Amino acid sequence: MSKGFLFRVTAMDEAVCVPQVRDALEKYTELNSREKYPRLWRLVDRLRAVPTVSDGQKARRRVLRAVLGTVCWGLGVFGLLPALMAPDELGEVLVLGAMVFASAVGMLWHNQRTMLMVLSLSLGSLLTWGACVNRAELGVFLWFGILNLVIGGAAIWSRIHKKKDTFLAAAEQLVRSRQAIDPAAHTQLTFSEREMMVWVEGVTAAVVSYADFRYVIESADLFVLVYQEQMTVLQKQELQEGTTEEFRVCMGEHTNYEVI
Repeated sequence: MSKGFLFRVTAMDEAVCVPQVRDALEKYTELNSREKYPRLWRLVDRLRAVPTVSDGQKARRRVLRAVLGTVCWGLGVFGLLPALMAPDELGEVLVLGAMVFASAVGMLWHNQRTMLMVLSLSLGSLLTWGACVNRAELGVFLWFGILNLVIGGAAIWSRIHKKKDTFLAAAEQLVRSRQAIDPAAHTQLTFSEREMMVWVEGVTAAVVSYADFRYVIESADLFVLVYQEQMTVLQKQELQEGTTEEFRVCMGEHTNYEVI
């Protein structure tokens, strides 16, 4: 490396940087996992190499499954209601209706959960109300009504308690910690032939040898440095001395370099 590089730390645009940091964290997790479980990842790579359908085909299949699930749901209900009133005479219809209804619930849960929620709550409310008002004639529908209310409630719960994106939460925390750096401290990072140095108010705050680096992950606007179980996020626009291409080549010579 014939020249050094200088970054002057400035404020970050969180709307732009957080998604990129999130993707960098996910990439780092994958790279770290690949080091620990190479055989498993070779299998994963072979599976990924299998040709997949296009997004348009996936969307059409999703719509088809949703329509099929709705139709099966109706057929299942249509078979179950009379069978519940005469289970001895319509035992086979009861079993078949239960199977069709269960498969329909599964299809709608994975492809059209909102539709399943509306259908289940509507039917469950109607059957439960009818069974309570006229227990003599409609009491046989009580448990089926309650089952539908439970399914509808589960669909609502799943919408409220969606799986959290742990990478996004970690990215937000990392960017917030970067934003907490006092601009008045004039924090800078320099990269020489052997090491990275962090400067705060003109005084050396940290020195990190390239031997301690694990990865540098580059995104559209950022460099994410991974070293000594730490992460540092630098914006490309903060590079004051040297060019992005020169920095990319330099760091690629000293550590694992990935572009996302």
